[in-house]
Formats: sequence, structure tokens, C-alpha cells
Amino acid sequence: MTPAIDVRALSKLHGQAPALLDVTFAAGARELVVITGPEGAGKTTLLKLLAGHMTPSGGRIRIHGIDARTSRLAASAQVGYVPQTLMSCGDMRPGDLLAFSGQARQIAPERLETRVREVVAACELEPALGSSCAQLDAPARARVAIAQVLLHDPSVLLLDDVVPVAGKRDAGPLAQLVRRLRQQRTVVLTGPVSLVDIFPGARLITLDHGRLTFDSAVPVLGRPHRA
Repeated sequence: MTPAIDVRALSKLHGQAPALLDVTFAAGARELVVITGPEGAGKTTLLKLLAGHMTPSGGRIRIHGIDARTSRLAASAQVGYVPQTLMSCGDMRPGDLLAFSGQARQIAPERLETRVREVVAACELEPALGSSCAQLDAPARARVAIAQVLLHDPSVLLLDDVVPVAGKRDAGPLAQLVRRLRQQRTVVLTGPVSLVDIFPGARLITLDHGRLTFDSAVPVLGRPHRA
């Protein structure tokens, strides 16, 4: 079966400094992957490369078999990416923001109306529709951001340090949303290693100085550091 994400010998240089070095892994359909590591380990760089927001210096990325270098638009169309720093949407209301985002993606009007209703329901945004985005708390703004990237129905969802860790097995509505979304999608999260307590059964990958140092799917690499 073709992996949802297939990364081979992936590297990214910032000038002469390596942000990622020879990273190789694959993730299957509906797999939940937690990527952890110290600050500057390369987590955000990896997600930006997977999303098509950066070009690799070396190596290969395939999304459901589509080569991200030779067919960048087709590969990125399979991906929804929520960055670590959420975009400010000011006085716009969530429904208006979603409609604007769908139009920017050139989703047909009749399809967009349906998709907005679907993602609002999926992300439980109904109580927030009467408020401006600026009035929402951080978890609600994160759910709006996730709803935005769900509009085009991606098969791979990348969330960069979006889910807070409030306690073991509990990160509130965001964690519950991620659990629902991974039933139909491959979900990749970055954040602390304690995310694996919130998402039992999640695969853990550790980066350090741009190198993949642990992958729970390949135990011979070592054991995860439990900070």
C-alpha cells in the first residue's frame, strides 16, 4: 500500500547550516504521528517541507505517491497545514473567514457553502460564529485555523505545536478534534513528548539538530527521551 507520507534522505540547508539532515520515514493512511525534539531540532522545517512551503535541499517527499518536487501543486493539494503562529483574522467572523479562504482556494460556490457547514460542525465552531476571531480564545482560534485547512478536504493534516498539553490524556476540545480527524486522515503533530500520553497509540518520532534520532516504528534506533 502506498504510504500517505514517504520521506527519503530529506535535507534542508539554511545557508551552510543544516536544518534537516538525511531524514527518512514513512507514515500510513490514518496514522497519527507525534514529532518531538528540542527547540531548533527541525520540527517546523520538516512540516513546512511536507506542506510544500519550502523546497528541500536534497532528498525526496511523496504524498500518496505524488512527488512533491515534480508535482508540487498536486502534492500540496493533499495536505492541510496549520502553522505554529496562527494567522490573525482581526474583526472577521469565523464564517466569513472560511468563506473567504474557500474562495481563495477556488472552491466552487455551491461546494463551498456545503464545505463551510461541514467544517463548522466538525470543529464545533457553531458557538463562535457570532464573535469576531479576535474575541476568541486561543483554542477556539486554533479550531478555526484547522477548519480553514479542512475546506479542501486534505488527506494529510499537519499541526505545528497547535495542541496544548493540559494534563495526561487531556488537552481539551483540540485533542478531541484531533482524535476525530485521524479516523479519516493521516495527522502529524509537533510538540512535547507528553503528547503521546494524550494520544495513546500515536507513533513517536524525535528530531535533534536536524537528524531523526528515534522512531517508535523502528525500535532499533533507541528509546525516546521522556522529559
